[in-house]
Amino acid sequence: MEDDYKNYIRLKRDNKKLVIQVCEIEWNGPSLPISKWKTVKTLDSSIELVELDKAVLVLLNGGQYFKKCCKCKEYNVKGHIHSDGYCQGCASSYLGVVY
Repeated sequence: MEDDYKNYIRLKRDNKKLVIQVCEIEWNGPSLPISKWKTVKTLDSSIELVELDKAVLVLLNGGQYFKKCCKCKEYNVKGHIHSDGYCQGCASSYLGVVY
């Protein structure tokens, strides 16, 4: 699941701006995830790639949208983190949680 976080970040161009969006996952019951895209940052479209990379790193490390699994150390969208800090895969493997 390495780099799976990339499925939860997208860039959109909007009137000479770059819009960074993050997919938020909410659960409507134990087996019904609901995804919605949220605009989290708007940047000038002339931004250099280094600055764009920094903005993405801030998203990953900020803790508001992504968490790093305490076991496998991979980034996951917060909606896929078990309450004990494990990603869903590790929670199933190590804690016996059934999803």
